[in-house]
Amino acid sequence: KEELVEDLVWLSTLPIFHTDTYRMYIHAYADPQKDAYQFSKHDALWKRYDNTNDVGWRGRHVVHGHTPQKEPLLLSNRTNLDTGANWSGNLSVGVFDDSLAGGPIEVIKVKL
Repeated sequence: KEELVEDLVWLSTLPIFHTDTYRMYIHAYADPQKDAYQFSKHDALWKRYDNTNDVGWRGRHVVHGHTPQKEPLLLSNRTNLDTGANWSGNLSVGVFDDSLAGGPIEVIKVKL
């Protein structure tokens, strides 16, 4: 129990997003109308994209999950890697090249 509490405390200290030169990594939703530090924590963790919404964030490709699907959703400006590992047993991992803009150069699929 003590280790779980330590893990939860550590998780609570992490930022709700990460950016690099070409991408925005976030759990659920990056509001394209807002600066990253103005994001609602609720939206960043819970809001879902419409699958037809292919919007990035401030010129960056958005990489997220939170909306499980049978296969990763690979769009021009947005990638959803959530394949419902907790219920489907299918884990999808995106591989990105730090020197290239856009989505993953490869998606590794693992059956749990």
